[in-house]
Amino acid sequence: MDEIDVFLRRHPKDEGSFPPAAATTIDKYSSRLPGFLLQLWKENGYCSFSKGFFWLVNPDDLAEETAAVAPDFKGALPALRTGLGAVFFEHNGAWHSYDPVYLDVTSYENFSLADVMNYSVTADESLNEYYYHHLYKKAYKRLGPVSYDECYGFVPAVALGGELAADSLQKVKLREYLQILSQLE
Repeated sequence: MDEIDVFLRRHPKDEGSFPPAAATTIDKYSSRLPGFLLQLWKENGYCSFSKGFFWLVNPDDLAEETAAVAPDFKGALPALRTGLGAVFFEHNGAWHSYDPVYLDVTSYENFSLADVMNYSVTADESLNEYYYHHLYKKAYKRLGPVSYDECYGFVPAVALGGELAADSLQKVKLREYLQILSQLE
């Protein structure tokens, strides 16, 4: 998978059983999502990387929640998410990510998904500063792995005065957590 070789070296695919990607879903999104992502779906389903820190997602599973947390991006297409609930999505040909801590959206104008995966989420500095990887690793040791429909969420949410600390993280259902966060904006 040459397109995301830097990402795969930094974040190896996890072992295990993952939800399969239906051929109809792959066909449905073949005109909007990059070929390497569709190939990953075909070969691995909606798998995780780096001990569940990154997950491929079925866009249909998070479309409603992405619309709720990023209301200015009508028709956004989620494709990747973190174990802390950040969602990477395509909108009008550009890639963006939702930050579940500060409840805002970062735009990666003029960057492909491969660029975002290879460069924005591989350096330790950006992983820790923007995606809270250091907190994820501590929570992983304490709480164990998250599944496809889970993430670690700050309880209470940072936007409600919760502490940005690993001890504030709990396992939560991903969709419900994003719906709750959407009400805080």
